[in-house]
Amino acid sequence: MPGIDHAIISHELHIYQSFKPIKQKRTKLGPDRAKSVNDEVDRLLKAGSIHEVKYPDCLANPMVVKKKTGK
Repeated sequence: MPGIDHAIISHELHIYQSFKPIKQKRTKLGPDRAKSVNDEVDRLLKAGSIHEVKYPDCLANPMVVKKKTGK
């Protein structure tokens, strides 16, 4: 997040050299859910909370759940 020193909070993914990655089958989202995911990713990218990675074999599909308010 902007303004938070990376020395205070950060996350790293440590992968063992002997680890064999399992690539999940890409699931398709409906148009409304795909737009919600894209909007949230854009928001997090602009905020500096996430960044693009170069190891896409270790990624998982997003889980989209509606809030109790219906949004």
